Amino acid sequence: MIPRHHGGGQPRASWRVLSTPIGDLLRGRITGPRPPKHLRGWRGVLAASDLPEALRDTIAAVAGSLRLWKEEKADVARELAAHFADGLASGAGADALRDSFGDPAQAARLITRAKKRARPLWWRAVRRARQLIAAGFLLALIAYAYLAAQFWLRSPTISRDYLAELNTAALSAPEDDRAWPLYVKAIIDQENLPPRFWWAWGDYRPGDPQWAEVVAYLGRNQGMIDTLARAAERPDFGMPVSATMPPDLARKVWSRHEQGPPPAPTETEPGPMVMQIVLPHLGEMRGLARLLREDIAAAAAGRDGGRVLRDLGVLLGMRRHLQDGPFFITQLVALAIGDVAMRATDEVLRDTPDALTDDEWSRAAHMLAAVRPVVPDIAGDRMFFDDILQRAFSDEGGGHGRLTARGLGIVDSLGPGGGGGPDAGDLALGPISAAATPDRRELSEQYTRVMAEARARRDLPMWKWTVPLDDDAGPGVTATLLRVLLPAVDSFYAALQRSEQGRDATLTAIALELYRRRHGDWPASLADLIPDLLPAVPPDRMNGEPMRYAVRGGRPVLYSVGLDRDDDGGRVPADGPMVNFRWLTPAQVAEKLATRAGARMYEGDLILWPPPPREPLRESEEPPDNGKD
Repeated sequence: MIPRHHGGGQPRASWRVLSTPIGDLLRGRITGPRPPKHLRGWRGVLAASDLPEALRDTIAAVAGSLRLWKEEKADVARELAAHFADGLASGAGADALRDSFGDPAQAARLITRAKKRARPLWWRAVRRARQLIAAGFLLALIAYAYLAAQFWLRSPTISRDYLAELNTAALSAPEDDRAWPLYVKAIIDQENLPPRFWWAWGDYRPGDPQWAEVVAYLGRNQGMIDTLARAAERPDFGMPVSATMPPDLARKVWSRHEQGPPPAPTETEPGPMVMQIVLPHLGEMRGLARLLREDIAAAAAGRDGGRVLRDLGVLLGMRRHLQDGPFFITQLVALAIGDVAMRATDEVLRDTPDALTDDEWSRAAHMLAAVRPVVPDIAGDRMFFDDILQRAFSDEGGGHGRLTARGLGIVDSLGPGGGGGPDAGDLALGPISAAATPDRRELSEQYTRVMAEARARRDLPMWKWTVPLDDDAGPGVTATLLRVLLPAVDSFYAALQRSEQGRDATLTAIALELYRRRHGDWPASLADLIPDLLPAVPPDRMNGEPMRYAVRGGRPVLYSVGLDRDDDGGRVPADGPMVNFRWLTPAQVAEKLATRAGARMYEGDLILWPPPPREPLRESEEPPDNGKD
């Protein structure tokens, strides 16, 4: 039957063309005039023949079994009709010709094969391509079935309780040495901060319209700060990590923003995952650091040097407790709290240096100088990573294993959306994802290598760095899971270097103030501070040379040569002081300085001390950016 439109009627134009000599030409045949329509096709051939019925039935059986084009079937019918006509003309009987012909079905198969071999090259190429595609699809189905069976049948093996290992040190400390219970008591005892203070807390200073209210609030919380001081003196932090917040602390946190009791803790499986632990102390201690910064400003305004030293000791004690934490994030918060201590000291030294006596400034300097450097420790982050591997991958011995169906849900929870479980599409592609994800051992070895390379690149003074900062996982990391789980080592080291530079500047500024008090004027150079007030002139982290010093308007200025590595005499860039700058290699800076906008931003020095002057706050505006936190 000739195909027609969906609604019936005349055949499509393309089929009408294929039914003409042009269609024969496209099939590699040259034909003469076509027979009448009623004589086309093998049935028309039989209708036009005068063969006996037995022979016509044989031809019909053969033609009806052929898997050929319509015209090819007609050709075969004509050839068979001619063959049988010749046999009849030679005197053979119809039954004898039919019997000698053999099985029509077998003849149809042989004829089909021969005719297809005689077809044009383009058709054979298309046919072979379709066969290859079908074979490829079948192989893909078989491979997918195999991968799916492996994916759904594999299961992880939980062999280590990393949470218990993380808590070993915290729980081994004597209870009287643990600071965390006192920190919790102080947090609970703190009067809830009025919401009108939230937007600028930590930035209020004498002269602001709200300052009297701030001072009154701080006065009501001095007992709480005394509790913090006792906590900061204890040798061990002693906070066990858990998947839930302590109930009393949870009630306090909830009371700040909501009415009623906090929600009940979520039930977790025995031995919760490391990724499930909560670290409420990080946000709480940053909030306490902002309160102490306010209290230092209030104490300095009241010329209470002892209170300033108490608060400074609390900040440095909090930093000490956090910097030994097992995760990069806790060490970063430790650096941030240490920077708050430096910034608060800088402001007192700039605005009210006479709030402290010579002896008190010396004590402050010794407190700051005694702070241990933060030594990056990835033990906790490594446990986090290994715990993910043991829960998401199978264990096939020798450290090997593949991503499991259960592990797909864990990996999904690490993504930007934060989980919710894989959808149907993710599950369908799960076997392929598991095959594409590197082996468990390969991931572990790559994690070790990348972290070692990052530490080797950055475990040097900043001025010796030659490789640009890389906030991604690192060079050569292609596994998505690894990119998500690797900590930002480069950014941590950059923050560490900037923090150390800030502490050097604060200690040098204290030495300058003490020198002025002793000699009645600022020194001619920083070398005059050695050895009585400084053991040595601190290095500029940008080039390794001594920190720069100048006197401007009767006030000392400490500065670094900045990102352009060029001493501009303490002149800041045209677009203003560089605050919280991102470290760049000399090559990166040269590229930026080649543009006008880059020159305005980077051509100049970095002022280390004094901090930029602040603008008074007004009730209706956001706090100004007065430098680093």
